[in-house]
Amino acid sequence: TGAGDCTITATQDGNGSWKPAEPAARTFRIDRAPLEVRARDQTRVLGAANPPLTVSYAGFVGDDGPADLSGTLACATTATESSPVGIYPITCSGLASPDYAVHDMPGALTITFAAAGACVDGPGHRILQPVDADGSSVFKQTSTVPVKFRVCEANGASVGLPGVVTRFR
Repeated sequence: TGAGDCTITATQDGNGSWKPAEPAARTFRIDRAPLEVRARDQTRVLGAANPPLTVSYAGFVGDDGPADLSGTLACATTATESSPVGIYPITCSGLASPDYAVHDMPGALTITFAAAGACVDGPGHRILQPVDADGSSVFKQTSTVPVKFRVCEANGASVGLPGVVTRFR
């Protein structure tokens, strides 16, 4: 019947052998069911627009679903199209129900550099000469080899920030 106070009254009719029983009423409380509304984690490439921010639900009872909630779901992140590489919070709120204790759970938007591929023409990262991108370069042992990288954002523009390359093998 939903959350709240509930009273059940038991009755027993009599018959030729037994007298009817007095009605017995018992009151108890039905608590709201816990419902988790979790912002889904998202990933995007540096310089790209933020993806749609969505949620998942855990805890609906029976045939209930998002349509049984009131209010308007609103999700937001602190990341903008110009935000640097990093992890940004996603928060959602605005839903309620008399039958559910709604718990809003945060998610994360991860902004990354584009995967390997062409730079200038599109997003990606590339190792530059004198090192061959296919790993076939040969150098004299103990020699110093200058290694250069190009890392590009979603529109193919080079990103020349210090600390862009954090690991090289």
